[in-house]
Amino acid sequence: MPRAVMVQKEQNKGKIIIHQDIGDTWWTEYGCEEFTRDIEALGDVTEIDVHINSDGGEVAAATAIYNQLRAHKATVTTYVDGIAASAASLIFMAGDNRIMRPASILMIHNPGILASGTSDKLRAAADYLDKLKEAVLTAYNRATISESEISKLMDNETWMTANEALEKGFATKIDTFGDEIELEITGDVLMASGVSINLSKHTEFNNFYSKNTKMFKKREEKENMPTMTIEEIKAKNPKMYADILEIGAKEERERIKQIEEMAIEGSEALMKKFKFEDPKPALMFSSEVLKMMKNGELKTVVKNEEVVVTEEKTPEMTALEKAKLDAKNSGMGEVTPGVGKVEMTAQEKAAAKAKMIADKINKRRGF
Repeated sequence: MPRAVMVQKEQNKGKIIIHQDIGDTWWTEYGCEEFTRDIEALGDVTEIDVHINSDGGEVAAATAIYNQLRAHKATVTTYVDGIAASAASLIFMAGDNRIMRPASILMIHNPGILASGTSDKLRAAADYLDKLKEAVLTAYNRATISESEISKLMDNETWMTANEALEKGFATKIDTFGDEIELEITGDVLMASGVSINLSKHTEFNNFYSKNTKMFKKREEKENMPTMTIEEIKAKNPKMYADILEIGAKEERERIKQIEEMAIEGSEALMKKFKFEDPKPALMFSSEVLKMMKNGELKTVVKNEEVVVTEEKTPEMTALEKAKLDAKNSGMGEVTPGVGKVEMTAQEKAAAKAKMIADKINKRRGF
């Protein structure tokens, strides 16, 4: 989606609007670096309002944003403009004043990562998640219930209405501000005041929904609307088409840049394949390079002396380092590699690119 973060300043009061996934990964656009830039742009203010409408994202980035807000000398007021779920709830907890609208939603749960490997590596990943939960509890302990109660809520993936969040002390006030919140359900997609949220990954939402059905509108009249072709999108919504084109170009430049940064001597042919012939995510390229190194298929030059890089000379990451890397790159679970090598013609590549753009725009429309 286009960057949905805005910074405003009026006299001694600043405002940061975060209607975006949060993280410092390739699939997110707003992380610690961007937030640091935005909060510094406010200058010497005495009040900061942070408006949130987000499905969450990366715990590490959200924790860093939380710490920056807590350390700031200004009085911080956080608002939930629609939903503050997962990592976004951490940023909400940074507020000296934490305000929700009557129809807004807060969700907390345990941190999670994608992990694979030996039993030792999986145990190390579990230990790492326990450490992450301790950091998250530091923020959630600003609520008025006990730490053990908060921990159980996290274990169960708990969705809260504004009244429930106020009762437990996560929120400090319920107030009406700005435009009315719109919560609309279409299949597995929740639209919260314009922000699209994939409900299929949230196992406990159905229980929350069944108890609070009146909060939501069903877009039944649009559920059977056919998706649009790329030609129809371009004709009917040229601005959205241009936005998605710009995003796609940016993502592609970043993918190629990451592959080039990961390349080492001897991987030129593989790099060319991943960049142009059979485009794949940069992390898959990195994985292939590591495999080749372990198999002794790559050579590098150190001080003009040729050295074969083998598993003995290049130690593996520790289990904890691997777990941290998995946590940062957890979005890879949504990437499905192709099977075998498939050569595409220029026409097929253009058609695939057009379909990708159409799919992204149709998703923005709620399909």
